[in-house]
Amino acid sequence: MKKRINEKSFADIELPVAITAPDKGKDIYVQQNSIREGETVSEIRHFHLDGKSFDEVAYGTAPRISPDGKWLAYVDGHKNNGRDRNRQMQQSLLILRNTETKKETILGSYLRIAEIIWSKSGRLLAFTSAVEAQHDPSDLISLEKAVWIDRVKFKTDGIGIFDGTYRQVTVIDIRTGTSCKIDEGKRDLYEPVFVDENRLAYLGIPDNPDNSDYYHVYLRHLTENNVRKYPGPGGPVGHPAVSHDRKKIACIAHDNEFWEATNFRIYLLDLESGEWSCITKKYDRSIGNYVINDIGYDRNQYTLEWDAADENIFSLITDGYGTNLYKISVSDGAVVPIASDKAVIFAFKILEQGIAAVCSGEQSASELILIQENQPTQMLWRDSLNADGFKLTKSKSFYYDGADQSIREALYYPPVGALKGTVLNIHGGPHYCHGYDFSFDIQLLAANGYGTIICNPAGSQGGGEELAKASYHDWGGKDYQELMNCMDTAEKTFHLKKVPSAVMGGSYGGFMTNWIIGHTDRFSCAFSERSTCNRYSQAGTSDCAFRYGMYEFDGLAWENPKYYMEHSPISYVKNVNAPVLLIHGDQDMNCPITQSEEWYSALKLEGKAAYLAVFPGQYHNLTGKGNPVCRLERYRLLTWWLKRYLEVSSNNE
Repeated sequence: MKKRINEKSFADIELPVAITAPDKGKDIYVQQNSIREGETVSEIRHFHLDGKSFDEVAYGTAPRISPDGKWLAYVDGHKNNGRDRNRQMQQSLLILRNTETKKETILGSYLRIAEIIWSKSGRLLAFTSAVEAQHDPSDLISLEKAVWIDRVKFKTDGIGIFDGTYRQVTVIDIRTGTSCKIDEGKRDLYEPVFVDENRLAYLGIPDNPDNSDYYHVYLRHLTENNVRKYPGPGGPVGHPAVSHDRKKIACIAHDNEFWEATNFRIYLLDLESGEWSCITKKYDRSIGNYVINDIGYDRNQYTLEWDAADENIFSLITDGYGTNLYKISVSDGAVVPIASDKAVIFAFKILEQGIAAVCSGEQSASELILIQENQPTQMLWRDSLNADGFKLTKSKSFYYDGADQSIREALYYPPVGALKGTVLNIHGGPHYCHGYDFSFDIQLLAANGYGTIICNPAGSQGGGEELAKASYHDWGGKDYQELMNCMDTAEKTFHLKKVPSAVMGGSYGGFMTNWIIGHTDRFSCAFSERSTCNRYSQAGTSDCAFRYGMYEFDGLAWENPKYYMEHSPISYVKNVNAPVLLIHGDQDMNCPITQSEEWYSALKLEGKAAYLAVFPGQYHNLTGKGNPVCRLERYRLLTWWLKRYLEVSSNNE
C-alpha cells in the first residue's frame, strides 16, 4: 500500500546535480547531493553505464573528468550546512584523482572554487576562485572591527556586500604542478574555456563591472601572455563552448534590449574576425532553463555542446512547462527537439552511446537518463522517492484568458485524498516559470488535502519574448489580472469554489502575494516568503532592486518615487484582511529581510493578523538549498498555517 509523503520525506531525495564524462568510454561521474543527520552531503559517484550502478568515489563537489578519462578534479568537502561569512571565507582544497590508481593529489587551497575546465590534452586545468582585493583607494585607513565597502554588486558569489573579493582564473599544469593566475584588475572573471593548449577564453565585464550587464569575451595566449578582447552583443554572455575546429565559440547571450525579459539566443563568435552572429534570432524562446525548482537543482548546471562535425549545437530550452534538450543547426538556426518528455532537464553530457541527462518530473524527483535520437528515453537511475512508493499527485491542464487576449495554459494538482482547500502558488522572477519538475511543496500540500494551482502569467519565461516583457512597468497589473483569471477558471473547471483558498509565493512570488491580499479578499490566508513590500525602500539595498529600476519599474526610485510607491504592496496595507505568515532568511541579499520587517510592522500597526518567522543564517535560496533543519521547519510552518486557516474556514462554511 502506498504511503503519503510528510514534512520529513524531503530528506530522502537524492539529487544528481552535476554530471561529467570523458570524450570516450562508458563512464559518468555524478555529484550526488543527499541529506544525512540534518546536513547536506555532496558525494562524487562513478556510474557504470553498462551495469547501471554507482560506485562512491569521494566526498566533494564540482567534479570534472579530463577528456581522456585519466584524471578527476573536484573540490574537497564533506558537509555543506548553511552559509555564513566565516565559512565562505574559508579555503577549499582542489583535489586531483587518478581514476586508475585512485591516488589523490592536492593541487592547492583556494577560496570558493568554481567552473573547473580541462584542456583537450588533459594537461591543463583552469578554474575560477575568489581573491581578496585591495580596497579603492588604497590609502583607506586599516580597521580592526569595521569592514570597508567599496562595491555595489551585492550578490557577488552569493555572499553579499561585505565580501570584498573578485573572481579570478587560475591555470594549473598538472604534469609540472606550476600554476598561473589571470587577473584583469577589479572585475570578476567567469566561465573559462580552453580554445587550445595555448589559448584560454573567459568572460568579464570591462567597464563599470558592478552595475553593467555588458559582457566581453577575453582570449588570453598563455605562453605569450597577451589578451584579445571581443566586445559582446550588448548584454549578458554565458555557457561558452568551443567548436572542435577551434575557430568559433558558441554562447548564450542577448543584446539587453528588454533587460532580463530579452530572449537569450545562441550567438557564435568568430575568433579570427571577432564578429558575432546570432543563429536563433527567429526562434521565439529564450535559450536555457528557467524553471523554478524547490528541491535543490541549479538551473545553470549545464553547458552548450557541439556535435562532432561542428554542424549542430545542443542546448536546453524551456517551452511552456517543460525544459528539454534541443539541437540547433549552425547553418540555418533550425531548432529540433531531441527529447520532448513531460519533464525538466537540468544537466546533460554527450557520450558515445547518446546523451546522458539529469532530469526531474512531476512524480519523480530525480532521474539519470540516456537520450538517443529517434529512440525512447532510457532510464538509467531513479531516486527512491517516486510514484512506486508514494501517493503523488499529477497535473491536470486547463486554459485561461491572458491579459493580451491570448489563451494561457495552467496546471492544477489535486490532493491525493479528500479536498480541504486550494493554494495558488506564484513563482519567483518574474522572468522564470513553473515547470513539470518535481515540487516537494506541491506534493506535500497534496498529501495534506490541498490542491495546488500554478500558472506562468505575464512576465514569465517559456512562452516567448512578448510574454516575458509584459511585466514592463506593470508589476501588479497584467500579472495580477492573469493570476485572478487563472483562479476563476480553475475554480470553475474543477469545482473548487466550495473550498477555501490560500495564496503563496517567494521572491517576486512573495511580492505578488503581498500585492494580491491588498487588492482582493478572495483568499483565506497568505504565505509570503523572502518577499518585498516597498520597492522604493528596497531600491538601495539589493541589486535586484536598483537594477530592476532600469526596466521593470519606471526609472530609478529617486527619480520617480510616486510611481514606486503606487506599485508597492505596502501602499495598500489598509486593504489587507487575510492573515499573513512571512518567512525570511536574515542573510537574504536578493530581497533583504528589512522588506519583511517593514511589511510585518505595517500590518501589525494596522491591526492585521501577521506573523514573521526569521531563519538565522539563511539566504534567498532557503526553499531548495537552505539548511535542511530550516527547510524542515519551513515545511512544518506551511502545513500548520494552512491547517490553521484553510480548514477553519472550510468548517465555518
